[in-house]
Amino acid sequence: SYHEAGQVIDYEALLGWIQNHRDDANAVLQCLQVVPPDEPAVRIIRREITPGSQKVLFVGELVHGLPGRGQVVVKRLRGETRESEQFPLAIHMSHPNIVPVTPARNTLGETFYLEDYLPDVLNDEWHASGLEQTVRLLHDISKALRYLHRRRGIVHLDIKPDNITQHQGRFLLLDFGVARLIDRYAPDDAPTGSLRTRAPESLLCRPIT
Repeated sequence: SYHEAGQVIDYEALLGWIQNHRDDANAVLQCLQVVPPDEPAVRIIRREITPGSQKVLFVGELVHGLPGRGQVVVKRLRGETRESEQFPLAIHMSHPNIVPVTPARNTLGETFYLEDYLPDVLNDEWHASGLEQTVRLLHDISKALRYLHRRRGIVHLDIKPDNITQHQGRFLLLDFGVARLIDRYAPDDAPTGSLRTRAPESLLCRPIT
């Protein structure tokens, strides 16, 4: 490691970032510049691509490890985005069909949000293997939404394949970056989420019922 201007550069980690981002020097730079959380301590492995997002995503691993935890997604808010407008709504949720979010801080006092790294995220090209998997998808995400609406008073506002993952035979909902409390949501608010999958009540400016 090399220490300069208050920053420690881990050359072994730097070599790994270069190998993981052979054609993206900016990603290597972002990995180098970020001061990762130390409560719990996280080692950054690589940056994830998040075009147009209000956050920067990294994949990391817990230095000391926690029971049942492997690699984690490390979410860092961009620029002046206020923490109160982002992930805190999802913190400490406990539901089998929602990816839990854990807050973490670094030595600079910056807040990050950690999620278990689950690589089997859906996308627009994903197709169910049959009726049974289709029913499982609808069942699991419906359970997650019922929990959000009735138990937590939250609307997700960005349900799309990119925000659904599979793990051990279950479908889980993730990414609460634009979620809001129901009593703070109005149909004429500025639209949120991806246009291609925006909720009908948001498109039609009608209240949630």
